[in-house]
Amino acid sequence: GLYNYLNLLYEDIVDHVVDYYDQDGHLNPLGARKVTDYLGEYIEENYDIPNRKRDEDYSKWWDDYQKYTDYKVELLKNQKYLETYLLLSIDSDFDVTVELNDKSTLMEDRKVRHLIEALTESVEVKHNANSVTTVVDDSWYYDIHIVVKYAGTDEVIDDARFTIDDGVKPSDEALDNAIFYANEDYIRIDY
Repeated sequence: GLYNYLNLLYEDIVDHVVDYYDQDGHLNPLGARKVTDYLGEYIEENYDIPNRKRDEDYSKWWDDYQKYTDYKVELLKNQKYLETYLLLSIDSDFDVTVELNDKSTLMEDRKVRHLIEALTESVEVKHNANSVTTVVDDSWYYDIHIVVKYAGTDEVIDDARFTIDDGVKPSDEALDNAIFYANEDYIRIDY
């Protein structure tokens, strides 16, 4: 038989800066979601396959998705790397608010900047229902504050702060709780 073949290398789906784990093209969760979304839309547009989303005979699929969502939340809450934290936050199940300290050099980090832009498409303005970023003129000792909620709700999943400024150390109490580290540049501070 004949089969359709899609070469996704020729499609503008992924961002080569943030959607791969490595230079060999292994997709990270963000890249995998983009490719999965693309394939879902392609199948829906090109094949006559019924949507089972609201079919009670397939309710087990929804139960599995809820387990997967719980897994994503636990992974996010226990994340120590800022870059991976941002990557996991870019998800249609979450509403995300990001505040950046205007004195921070964080946006000079190319990958982090791309991740923040992927989350919000830019900074300082609200871009979609799921994310908003503001730049705060304040004397924070941390560089970025991220609040993640379940989409469409006020239920906070996680509230994280990261600092990259070695010159300004958090209080002793905050340091006692700073158990998440990332590549020696980012320290997560939990309250």
